[in-house]
Amino acid sequence: MGPGEGIDIRSYKRNRSVVIIRVSEMRFKVIERGFFVEEFEVEERGLEKLLKKVIKREFPRSHKLRLYHISGEELLPYKRL
Repeated sequence: MGPGEGIDIRSYKRNRSVVIIRVSEMRFKVIERGFFVEEFEVEERGLEKLLKKVIKREFPRSHKLRLYHISGEELLPYKRL
């Protein structure tokens, strides 16, 4: 995943999401929309710890998740946040 690309993780019902966008070579933006509405910007070394916390909060009992690769124009809604 290069800079300007991301992954959208959604619940099976698509009512909650966690979006991970690579901002630069070593920085990521994590956008949480669901039970909580928050944004984080972290270094690569702190990404795993943050994702564990956010995914456990947003998808506590979910066994089925949807993953989408996003890039280009698909990122426009997230840049306005």
